[in-house]
Amino acid sequence: MLISFAAAAFCSEGTSDSAASTRYREQAADGIDTLQKWYNEGNGLYETTGWWNSANAVTVVVDYSRLAKTRRYVWTVANTFHIAQRTSPGFINNFYDDEGWWALAWIDAYDLTHSLQYRKRPKVPSGGSAFRGVSISAWMREQSVWNVEGGGQLRRSSRLCS
Repeated sequence: MLISFAAAAFCSEGTSDSAASTRYREQAADGIDTLQKWYNEGNGLYETTGWWNSANAVTVVVDYSRLAKTRRYVWTVANTFHIAQRTSPGFINNFYDDEGWWALAWIDAYDLTHSLQYRKRPKVPSGGSAFRGVSISAWMREQSVWNVEGGGQLRRSSRLCS
């Protein structure tokens, strides 16, 4: 829902209803502020969201930051990148789709910040992943895997090429 508020707010620029645009922007800001109340700086994740939904929350923060042209919460993205790996080193676990959500979050984070840390291969325990080997392309599995949950593999691949 926050994403739809943000999209409506930032895509409605230039429309005749500037009051609606202002209202959408305020609602998006309120939504992001509420999301950040659930951020746990100590573990780099969002309370009650679980592992993969925290990746989606990071993506929302990045998208909002880009659209609102603010860096207010970008520190949480960097913090999550460093701290959340204590839960699953290299953002790797036994679920392809979880790893895919994190891949999308870090691709978006790089697009926003141009910080090379988001493009470097994550540190993973030896033998712990099919991601071993290369930089951002490591976010795509070495095996040919199709994520049937919405074509995530295709989406990741297309994001890497853009």
